[in-house]
Amino acid sequence: MNSSKTEIFRRRELESRSLYGSAVTGEFHSKHSDLNLLCVLEKADAARIEALHAPIDWWLRQGIARPWFSP
Repeated sequence: MNSSKTEIFRRRELESRSLYGSAVTGEFHSKHSDLNLLCVLEKADAARIEALHAPIDWWLRQGIARPWFSP
């Protein structure tokens, strides 16, 4: 992800992120697996989630599953 996309997460108060699923367990297969990500935000209100729409679309095009968000 380029720096302009990571900056969005800094401004959106990203507290933590965790990779989980097959990429962590060693069962990842590039032809049919995706990457699973959990993002913990300081606040997960509708405006913040809406602001993440563009980076999420970029992630989906890269084969990264839609991330889960939690406050």
